[in-house]
Amino acid sequence: MTLFNRGRTNPELFPEVERLRGDREAGDLDALRGRTWDAVVDTSAYVPRVARASAELLADAVEHYTFVSSLSVFTPPSKQGLTEQDPVSTIADETSEDVQAHYGPLKALCEHAVAEAMPGALDPAAVETNMVYVDTESVGMEPLDAIAGLREQRVGATFVSGKVRMVTHVDVTDRDIEAAIAAWRTVAGAAREEGR
Repeated sequence: MTLFNRGRTNPELFPEVERLRGDREAGDLDALRGRTWDAVVDTSAYVPRVARASAELLADAVEHYTFVSSLSVFTPPSKQGLTEQDPVSTIADETSEDVQAHYGPLKALCEHAVAEAMPGALDPAAVETNMVYVDTESVGMEPLDAIAGLREQRVGATFVSGKVRMVTHVDVTDRDIEAAIAAWRTVAGAAREEGR
């Protein structure tokens, strides 16, 4: 396993794995040149220029490339029952890099940039997200307690943007999502009982 990042936030984490330093935003990908890997998991491209540069560099260096996108690519992103056939957000100026204003459309363009750089590696129409967010405050529970309770129910979770996100990505079925929601109901129900 190899981690590639700028080394600015918690650079001491994961000392047991190889760590390569660079800055994708600045185009500093030199540490990746001339290397090969079985797979890549790209979690941090927000503008197509950055996604494309990494995917083009690694196109012949990896067997599998996973690009982590976002529910925000869809229009509207909050619609219940979204599928890969739903409309994707677009932007008039595809050269914009204003992530704050155009997060969803830029992530959609990143999907296409990766697909163009690695033909056959990614079908943007088949990209789907299966993340479940819950608000722990509504049941009077601290996020870390909720995550621990979900772990006891065998559901992975993390704290993101003020909410607990159950980590459910690729190859997750509707049944798996229902199990994650049922686990949350168990944890939230216990918190409500405890609060009485």
